[in-house]
Amino acid sequence: AAGTPPELVQRLAEAHPAHRPELLLARVSEQAASVLLLTAAQTLDPRRPLREYGLDSLMALDLSSALSRLTGRKLPATLAYEQPTVAALAAYLARGLGLEAPAPAAPADDQRSAALS
Repeated sequence: AAGTPPELVQRLAEAHPAHRPELLLARVSEQAASVLLLTAAQTLDPRRPLREYGLDSLMALDLSSALSRLTGRKLPATLAYEQPTVAALAAYLARGLGLEAPAPAAPADDQRSAALS
């Protein structure tokens, strides 16, 4: 239906904020494994470059398209080369979907601030 967010975006919105990164990482990993034609017994190391699993330019386009459909956002065709690991892809998508946790504020009365005063 028009105006309905993609299923992944809905699931992320409904998930507890602490579980969103692992949910997103799992879905990106599933998409990458599918594009790479890996079997269920083969697992992707999220920090290992996808090229080491045999990612070629056509697969990179397929992965970008699959992630675009998954998120409902237009993604660059070069995404898998710019973000070469599953972890990097998931982090990129998290930023694009506004799922990054804000950095904790530094305490105002820390020792360094006191020393500078």
